[in-house]
Amino acid sequence: MANNKINKLQNLLRRYERFARTVQLFRRKGGIYRHFLSIPSRLLKHYYSASFQNRIKKIEAADFPKKRRVADKRVIISLTSFPARINWVSNTIKSLLIQKYPIEKIILWLSSEEFTIDTIPQSLKELECELFEIRLVKGNIKSHKKYYYALKEFSDCYVITVDDDHCYSDVLVNNLMRLNEQYPNDVCANVIRIIRTAENNKFAPYKEWTKIAPDKPKESNLFVAIGYGGVLYPPHIMDNMLFDEEKIKEICPFADDLWLKGNEMNMGIKIASGGTHFVHPITISGTQAFALQRINMSKSMKNDEQWENICKFFGIG
Repeated sequence: MANNKINKLQNLLRRYERFARTVQLFRRKGGIYRHFLSIPSRLLKHYYSASFQNRIKKIEAADFPKKRRVADKRVIISLTSFPARINWVSNTIKSLLIQKYPIEKIILWLSSEEFTIDTIPQSLKELECELFEIRLVKGNIKSHKKYYYALKEFSDCYVITVDDDHCYSDVLVNNLMRLNEQYPNDVCANVIRIIRTAENNKFAPYKEWTKIAPDKPKESNLFVAIGYGGVLYPPHIMDNMLFDEEKIKEICPFADDLWLKGNEMNMGIKIASGGTHFVHPITISGTQAFALQRINMSKSMKNDEQWENICKFFGIG
């Protein structure tokens, strides 16, 4: 990490995080703080976000570490992508290559129905090394690729899933592993939704499930781990039901978070969150036009349909 280019990148990240925290605090206070006093911090947050993204684009593969560092716990970072976003993913990978915690490997899973070796951007292929590899898999289980293959193949490792449209803090893994020390048998997440129930004791619509990043560490059966913040799965935590590809396609094709939650509730696995002042990762400019959330939160309410399917399948509620 002595590379001067990497140090400058991390300095920009620290500044972004500083102003992002201030904006969060002003939003919680509300009123004049949220709407007026936060303006300078919001402008500086956007400035350092843009500066970070401009700099990380220019850093070359040779500037990043290539070899694993030895750690007591083996950590795999896993993610997926699709054609509309693939040209931005190199920035996500670069942010993961400078994690302070020693990681075993970063794996990007791509569908062979969407990509060939020749159609993967050169900017990504140049980053491949002992720490990062791209794997083409048969079929296409969409966003489920993020966890599916890593949890199956690396069941004896700590698997951390992330999204392909963000640049992540260099302490992402540190924070999740620290939370895991307190809750070693839980799935650990930086961002959660809290499942709400309606007056009739049935589940409230998904849009009413509050999304938060708790300051204090806590665990609950009603927490849903939200992928963009980073989610840690301890070794050997899931059973084979999670990997039923036909059921995924039939019951919950577009909501990996909800399929995972259904399996967790079926197995009695809790979600832990909090303990650090989580800062929203830098959203890569241009990626949000292709967000899966636009499908799931649309008028068709795909999340509610899929959650109902999951509850019927597992007998939840």
